Amino acid sequence: MDPITQPSETPTAPAATDPVAADEESGARTPEEIEAYWRRRVSLKDKGHQASEQALRQELESWKAKATATPGADGQPGNGVDPSAAEVEALRRELAAKDTLYGRKSKYPNLNGNVSDLTIMSSDEADLAKFNAMFDDNASGGTFIAPTAPKRTPSRVTKRIEDMSKDELLVELQRATTRMMEDRG
Repeated sequence: MDPITQPSETPTAPAATDPVAADEESGARTPEEIEAYWRRRVSLKDKGHQASEQALRQELESWKAKATATPGADGQPGNGVDPSAAEVEALRRELAAKDTLYGRKSKYPNLNGNVSDLTIMSSDEADLAKFNAMFDDNASGGTFIAPTAPKRTPSRVTKRIEDMSKDELLVELQRATTRMMEDRG
């Protein structure tokens, strides 16, 4: 039987000596009665806590006994590790490695088909970025332009400045001012 649900071995005090019952009857309690009431209440809490601790200790011991009784993979006495737990851990490591591989492949798309998965996993990020840029260079046939380089836009002026009228010069000045303000802000 569970120690928490077992009936108390100490008999309950009659209503005449119970501070709560005495308080209900007379309406007043002495400091000694209040102190006795709280001591009893705290001791009941302590007994309940000790009983729950004991139950947890017993459960822990039973789990430890089960873990040491689990046989090893080669039939030898177990090391306390459930075989399914070891399999789960191995599968988690494998999944983490695949996540890393797919993450790197998506980050460096030019490496797909050009570099082995082993190389992608064993190389550091700087080398992968260099390989990715190198393969991107070869695919486009041009030179490598850094992604942070400013965009090159052709000039919108089709005439030479000397050949423009006053109205055309004002329109061009307005366009240049707008572009300059957009670049700043």
